[in-house]
Amino acid sequence: MNKVIHSYVSRYVVPFYFDCEKNGYERTCKNFKNTAGDNQVIRLPKDGKWIEAGFWENYRSINYGTDENLQAEMDLYSYLPSIYAEPDDKTKTDIKNLGKSFVYKTNGILFDLEYKYGEKSIPLVCKDLGVIVYRSGIGFLWYEIKFRNEISTEEYVAFQHDFKELARTHDDKFVKKEFNQEKKEILYEQFVLGEWLSNLISSESTGIRFWAERISKNEDIMLHIPDKALLFQYIFIEEATDQEAKNLLFHVTNGYNEKYNPPANMEGNTYSPFGNTSFYVTKAGMGCVVINEKSNERFFDGQFRGKYIRDYFFIYILLLYQSFSCTHCSKLLTNLPADENKMAKYLSKLEILSEQINLFLVKSLFESVSNVHHQNGLYRYGKTELCIKDDIQSLTIGVDALKNIEREKSERKISFALTVFGFIVVVSAWIDGLNLVDWFNNNGSIISLWHIVISMSIVLSAVYLIYVLWKEIKNTVIRS
Repeated sequence: MNKVIHSYVSRYVVPFYFDCEKNGYERTCKNFKNTAGDNQVIRLPKDGKWIEAGFWENYRSINYGTDENLQAEMDLYSYLPSIYAEPDDKTKTDIKNLGKSFVYKTNGILFDLEYKYGEKSIPLVCKDLGVIVYRSGIGFLWYEIKFRNEISTEEYVAFQHDFKELARTHDDKFVKKEFNQEKKEILYEQFVLGEWLSNLISSESTGIRFWAERISKNEDIMLHIPDKALLFQYIFIEEATDQEAKNLLFHVTNGYNEKYNPPANMEGNTYSPFGNTSFYVTKAGMGCVVINEKSNERFFDGQFRGKYIRDYFFIYILLLYQSFSCTHCSKLLTNLPADENKMAKYLSKLEILSEQINLFLVKSLFESVSNVHHQNGLYRYGKTELCIKDDIQSLTIGVDALKNIEREKSERKISFALTVFGFIVVVSAWIDGLNLVDWFNNNGSIISLWHIVISMSIVLSAVYLIYVLWKEIKNTVIRS
């Protein structure tokens, strides 16, 4: 299939994590807030800097061009953006928000590339860039590109397959062009986007690491660079069959090329709120393909595209936050010892992690997000496709299991102590009983029957407690 693309959104998300201990969240935010864009390693525009402006401010640098393409109104619940809001008093920290959102503001171009597609060269630029940092220790870096010329669906699919690979160091499919003042000519050099992103957020100095990463050596400098980007794609194409639209949706959402065919049951795994519109969410990204039916051409070419950048991107980030929060908590659980006998030293960490998970469940899991029915439908569909409910269940089961281990160990210790105490009590009672018998004997009383009953009861109790004590000691030795 090779169709003309009327309108598109080509955005990418790179997940990362960082160490929250010793004010790691504040240090990471400080790295972005009010820092000038003078990084000469990646040659950012001189007028650029990171600013904290809340989530929706991230889109004010986008120029939609015509009146009908201006930013659409937000249909999501108005309280949701407040999870990234600044405090009213700038001198204080807003402890209610989940994190902070930063955007890189510049009047220039962040990078200007050419993509080699066969004998053809496709020029593209990046002007929009943002980062979201969460208190829990995870974050997302996002950026958007625009093509300088018209592009077909065939070229678009091939581009996404190559551009999502951030650690591509073995070829020169992407080259950066710059004008050399001395030579008065345009020069081209290989561009590795993963290295550019790693240098951009100073991953080494801030302790930021990427979930899927590779090691890159450049002039004896070791860089942790992201391996792949998640895709956030919208395509509005001319008339096409349902099968053509399904194939396109499968490829651009996952970043696959034409070598991969969509599964037979894919239609059952998509969300289609309208006859000409289909969404697809996978672990690789979120995509939306709309077929032009002429009657609503202006809406999908302009207004809906604006909503996709605003409302639908917020929904996607919210889904990613929930998904990667589960992954992050699972990662923290792996830091606990595998030897149950050494868990006692980590009880405080386990309690903190348990509180962190409970806070996440309370503050971050929303049943609905919008006044619009199909936006809620997309949100719930995305939660299902990303298996967020299953991840949360597995996570809570894991934490409860660790708590039960410690609870059982405590109960065993209590049981052991009570057994020992009971043995001491029985021995004491035995001695008291014998003293009582001697007293009666000294006073000439006949208590042979009671003597036998008391003695037998005490002996049987002592034998039972000795058995229980021996069993506890044996089990403790086996567990050790």
